[in-house]
Formats: sequence, structure tokens, C-alpha cells
Amino acid sequence: TATATATATATATTTSTTTITRTTTSTTTSMTTTRSLPSPTKHFSTFCWLITMSSGGELALVIDHFAKHINIFACDSWSVFSDKNDLAPVPVTNIGSLDSTMCSWGSWCNTRVFLRAWDIVIKEGKYSRKAWTLKVDADSVFLPDRLQWHVKDISAADPWYLKNGNMLLGAMEVFSNAAVRTLAEKRHVVCIYGIDSSGEDGFIDNCMQKLKVSMKMDWNLLRSTRNPQECGDGSAVAFHPFKDVGSFIACQGVMTR
Repeated sequence: TATATATATATATTTSTTTITRTTTSTTTSMTTTRSLPSPTKHFSTFCWLITMSSGGELALVIDHFAKHINIFACDSWSVFSDKNDLAPVPVTNIGSLDSTMCSWGSWCNTRVFLRAWDIVIKEGKYSRKAWTLKVDADSVFLPDRLQWHVKDISAADPWYLKNGNMLLGAMEVFSNAAVRTLAEKRHVVCIYGIDSSGEDGFIDNCMQKLKVSMKMDWNLLRSTRNPQECGDGSAVAFHPFKDVGSFIACQGVMTR
């Protein structure tokens, strides 16, 4: 009996009948591919939120907007806050009492109420998956897609916020993804004074400055008018205030025609 050994992986045994047996060694390499999620700041997207009273004209507006998928409900993601657990059919998060005292200049010192909402916005994390966060009043008529032309020259990956002229007006507040992340990380350390002596828009404006968030001045962000016929300015993102459903829908109709 003669035995021959091949230099590869085969062994040949010779008898009166020649049988060749090949043994193949197979090596399996396990590869793990990590697929990174797309950055939320790469493309234009919006997360919008508002606070509404749980009765009256403001709630009527929000219910109408929800039914028609307009205003904040036309954003890519949204949240509604109030002082009740149920505002059916509108999904809502209860943030407690919305009562505020009157500031010395005649407006509401409502910062503490809005900071409770901001805390939940940050905890929920919806903002983190969108490029831009908008805090909007229920009586502000706006089209979310119009905002993209106002932020095309700045990146949501950088900390930015928009001011309507030289003021931040609560009817429409716009923050980049990075700006809200900065607020989430540092607000409880840096922005701790003036909570009970200012309106929320003035407080947030001051807070953004303390946090070194860059500001873009945009005179066309928000138009102040009560006349629906003046809502035809295609350069504006929002018009305010329209406090009843009829005038609100009339303004929106002019915006979209």
C-alpha cells in the first residue's frame, strides 16, 4: 500500500482501487457592520410645540388645527402642552398650572410655565431628531416649509436662533438643533436669574446670549397683523395674532392661494 500526501489540503491513498479524499478547511470570518444614522441636521426638518389653555378660544384653534393638519401639526414632529391630561382629540402633555403673574410693563411673567415645557421638550427628545425647533403660539398662522428659505445660509448643526428684527417674539421662536442641545446642557447652570420677573421670550433671548448661541436677525420671520388680507406676503413665515378660527383660516387661505 502506497500513501501520497498533497501539499494542499488533499490526502491521496493508493490501493488496488485508487480513492482520492479531499478535506477542505473553511474559514468563516464574522464581520459586524455599524451603520450610522443620518444626522438630523443634514436635511431641513421641523419639530414644533406650543402651550394652550385647556378651554376657550385658544383650545378651539388648536383642535381645528389638529383636525386640518395645519400649523404645528404640519411640522415633521410636534408636541402640545397644557394644564389638563385630556384635550381630546388632541394628544397633550400636562405641565401643571399655566397661571402667571402680570409683569410691571403689562405682559405676563410666564417664564416658569414655559421652562416646564422646555424641560419636557428636552426630556422627550423629539427635537434631537429634527434640524429646527419652533416654539409657536396657537394664534400664529404659519407654514413650516417656508422656514427653510430663511435658514438656508446657516447650519442646524451649529447653535443658532432667529430674531424677528431686533426682538425675539414669543409668537414664533426658531432654534437650531445645536442651540437646543446647548440649552439642554447648560440652561440649569447658566440661565438661572430673572425667571420670575420676565416674559418667556425675553428670558430665552437673554439665555441664548448667555449661552453664546449665534443670532440671525430676520425681519421677514413674523408679520404682526389682524387683517387676513395682509397675509399674502410670501416672504413671511408667520402672521400673528389671529385669535379665532374664522380669521385664522381666512389668513391661511390668503397665505396659500
